[in-house]
Amino acid sequence: MNSFVTNLPLARKFALIGVIAALMLALPALLVVRGNVDKLDAAHGQLAGIGPVNAAIGLMQVTQQHRGLSAVVLGGNAGSAGARQAKQAEVDQALAQLQASVRALPGAALPGAVDQMAAQWRALATAVAGQSVDVAQSFERHTALIDQQLDVLEDIRIVSGIVLVPDAGTYFLQNGVLGHLPKLTEFFGQARGMGAGLLARGEATPEQRAQIGALATQVRRSFNDARKSLELAVRDDAAKRTALGAAMSAALEAADSGLKVVDE
Repeated sequence: MNSFVTNLPLARKFALIGVIAALMLALPALLVVRGNVDKLDAAHGQLAGIGPVNAAIGLMQVTQQHRGLSAVVLGGNAGSAGARQAKQAEVDQALAQLQASVRALPGAALPGAVDQMAAQWRALATAVAGQSVDVAQSFERHTALIDQQLDVLEDIRIVSGIVLVPDAGTYFLQNGVLGHLPKLTEFFGQARGMGAGLLARGEATPEQRAQIGALATQVRRSFNDARKSLELAVRDDAAKRTALGAAMSAALEAADSGLKVVDE
């Protein structure tokens, strides 16, 4: 082999060196390219999850509002029937938007879960409109439905890869905004829905007061979790701190004010 190389013309020796060098660089280059492609695919997946995430949060908000209005109407305030019916139409629209958006994500489980949730919503809306449920039953079924919506939101974060962002600051940001804050708003929503029913009746049993107190405890826990995640998200990133500082402060102040209302 040595004599073969020795007897090669100089041009072919350089060509052979080039071939060997190319072979040596091929595998690392392939790994680098594949790594960059994987990062690009992950970024595309996370971007594709933004629309479904927004749709899920929007659906949860209007469902919470419908729960509160249903409590008022079923509690005897017929004057809010029109507002409840209008809110039902908003839930229908938000649900249709979520159904359409999740079909763009990989896997068949998520669209099936949303379709099942849609069937439960239609049954609940019919029951509330026909007043075939009381305040407690409506509250319980709305709350179970919103729990499913929170599960769908979590599944979207997982399927799209949003939850797998590599840097710590962005991880804590998405965990605070898409994990803790939706749960915080739901505990507030439960307190609002339960309180609306109590105010419509003008009285509260000791058990109902205890339930409100338990909700206040859950609100405080979620509030602390959300605040910690958001503070960690901007702690080491001046750009994030500048961009998000005002919005974070407003959100946390609003939550703090809500806590005082629940207590009162």
